[in-house]
Amino acid sequence: RLLASWRGTRPVDREHAPAVMESVIERVLMPEFRLVRPLRVQLQSEAEQFRRLTRRQAEVYNGFLQANRRALIQGYAGTGKTFLALRRAAELGRSGKRTLFLCFNRILAEHLADELAEVPNVEAFTFHGLADAWASRAPGWTFPDEPDQTFWDHGAAELLLAAIEAANIRYDAVLVDEAQDFRESWWVPIEAMLAPEAHLYVFYDPGQNVYSTDLDALIDLPTTVPLRANCRSTRRIHRFAARVAGSEDAVSAEHVGEGKAVELFAFDEREEQIPILEKTLRTLKQEHGLSSSEIVLLSPRNYHRSLLAECDYRIAGYTVEPYALDAPPEDALYYESVYGFKGMEAPAVVLFDVLRDHVASSDAALYVGCSRAQSLLYVVHEEGWPHARS
Repeated sequence: RLLASWRGTRPVDREHAPAVMESVIERVLMPEFRLVRPLRVQLQSEAEQFRRLTRRQAEVYNGFLQANRRALIQGYAGTGKTFLALRRAAELGRSGKRTLFLCFNRILAEHLADELAEVPNVEAFTFHGLADAWASRAPGWTFPDEPDQTFWDHGAAELLLAAIEAANIRYDAVLVDEAQDFRESWWVPIEAMLAPEAHLYVFYDPGQNVYSTDLDALIDLPTTVPLRANCRSTRRIHRFAARVAGSEDAVSAEHVGEGKAVELFAFDEREEQIPILEKTLRTLKQEHGLSSSEIVLLSPRNYHRSLLAECDYRIAGYTVEPYALDAPPEDALYYESVYGFKGMEAPAVVLFDVLRDHVASSDAALYVGCSRAQSLLYVVHEEGWPHARS
């Protein structure tokens, strides 16, 4: 009809013709449209990038480990320490060397055992789990049913040393992850279990020293390998976690994507967190379609003392269960303390119960919590928390 008017075959409404032509141009000839990549697709793309960067970094640094029988590997969260350690442990095991992989965190030890299940000659334990497993080899020793702090700190090391000496236990290679959490006395049995010319690789993160261990007491090793590139989380999450740890200049994040901004929510009263958590979880699950296995709830408190215990472990219509390696059902979500989740990671982390000037909310502990996130990080904090600045 518009063209007919311009051809002169229809009366021309000269007053409205320009507006009609503009409408035709905008709606027919040059319509505007937007392509929005779903959040789940974005997360999958970022996850593949993280895997690629981690493999590449491991390939580079694995050569250093092959050239050095004993080394200290230093790196902040997300620099690929555990992946590099897994790769080296698998190589040593397949070459016929009896290999032990030690760590501090129980969940991480279970994950390592799963990853190495098909590799010959390799065992994975926490330090205390190894002491428990070997308790029967130490005459006159037993692993207590309810250990006190003195046993956790020193008694387990004495039990382990007794078992090593009684059974003449020796390993051709020992790898220690989370070494910043190992007490000074623990290195005595670790050294005792090394066979002549054994490999020893010690991995540690100075930013995750949540137990205030004296890092200078780490075992003396001839070679130090620094890991300098973040390859696990987006640039925005990395910058935020580094700011919490006070390590902004320690690690490069130039090869990862910018990602979504860290979302911060403030509260005055503790119970005000519940509606914030409900809205956040509904957005992730129902609006963005994330699976329950992609989300982890974290706080500085353990499961039975968490804020969620006051809600009978239900929030936003979901049951909240203690974290496990198996994927949760879609009507449930996993929860873990920041201490229990050390060494692990998740695409989306919701960190809450972050209190101002509280011993449980130390910068070291919250750095652990923040650095677990790969693509999405939500922090629910008490008003006045110093790291909440934009």
